[in-house]
Amino acid sequence: MNDIYLNTLAKGILEFNSSELVSLRQIAAHCSQEGGAAVHQARGMLSMVEDTDLLNFNCISNNGRSNGEENRNTEKDNNTAESETEV
Repeated sequence: MNDIYLNTLAKGILEFNSSELVSLRQIAAHCSQEGGAAVHQARGMLSMVEDTDLLNFNCISNNGRSNGEENRNTEKDNNTAESETEV
């Protein structure tokens, strides 16, 4: 993020090359609640050159949990299953 900013906007360059756009899109696609400032910065920078949903705070997966919560719960479930089979 910082490299893209320093190589473009900080120098007054208001366009991004194709690899910078790919990186910005990948960062912007993350859940803003989990990715924090970098996600908001990427979305803001992208909004200068393309339509970007800056207010997408929906981090809910299909099963009603955020991706991070789902991963933590899956690990917990796996550990519980392993403990139960040892008994």
